[in-house]
Amino acid sequence: MPFSVSERSTKQGPVWNARFFGNDGKIIKTIRIANAKNRTQAIRKAQSLLADGIIPNEENPDALEYIASFWTRDTDYVQGRALRGRVISNEYLYISARIVAKHAPPLPHGNAYDRHRP
Repeated sequence: MPFSVSERSTKQGPVWNARFFGNDGKIIKTIRIANAKNRTQAIRKAQSLLADGIIPNEENPDALEYIASFWTRDTDYVQGRALRGRVISNEYLYISARIVAKHAPPLPHGNAYDRHRP
């Protein structure tokens, strides 16, 4: 199971949390499950969130990876501009990628951010 569900007691009563794990077993995200009355409801809601793409994957990339790979020649945006007659120069792509690399927080090595970092 790529997630776990746990109960926590608060002043307002028990609440349920779900932890989502990556392929390496590390926690990617922890969220509170709203309106879950018991463990079964919390598990069903977590499964629903997993199916909806709460964890980044090929169809639903992490936002930082998406931004890091945005300023390359093969993205839909850059290709769409070229098709409309507005070709983006290599220098503009390079500068934009450098701005992202400078201001975006570093991600672990081996991801799209490293591959596209100028």
